[in-house]
Amino acid sequence: MVTAVNSLQFAEDSIAALRETARVTRAGGTVAAAVWGSPDEVHLFVVVRAVSKLVPGPAPTRPLLGPGVLEEAMVEAGLEVTESSDHDSAFEFPDEETMLNQLTSAGGMVRVIREVGEDAVREALRAVMEQFRTDLGGYRLENPWRLVVASR
Repeated sequence: MVTAVNSLQFAEDSIAALRETARVTRAGGTVAAAVWGSPDEVHLFVVVRAVSKLVPGPAPTRPLLGPGVLEEAMVEAGLEVTESSDHDSAFEFPDEETMLNQLTSAGGMVRVIREVGEDAVREALRAVMEQFRTDLGGYRLENPWRLVVASR
């Protein structure tokens, strides 16, 4: 079995990455992949887009996101889809400092911090995260994701 959790959408060539998962899976073996849901439904992407605006250049694209896209890519890579399902997860932060500390530690945020400084990133996060504030003063990001299982 090969698993790929929240990784294939970062590959420069996602079909080539999926072909590699098929190549290293024995005949009759399983490939299971999980990717975020549609970009317009994942709250984390709202946050990433806001922070990405701090640096020049286009925002990153994630080609495997959206209904049916990963399934089609797996078939193109020579795999037979046997199951797909949608799930929900949430990132919850009890307070602003926890939210800022956790979000600024992620790889993409660290890259932006190197470009524009931590203060600028923290201010952008404060602004965009306001819409996700809970009644108790914390923050909650709803993040749907998709699991696709295929066989070789």
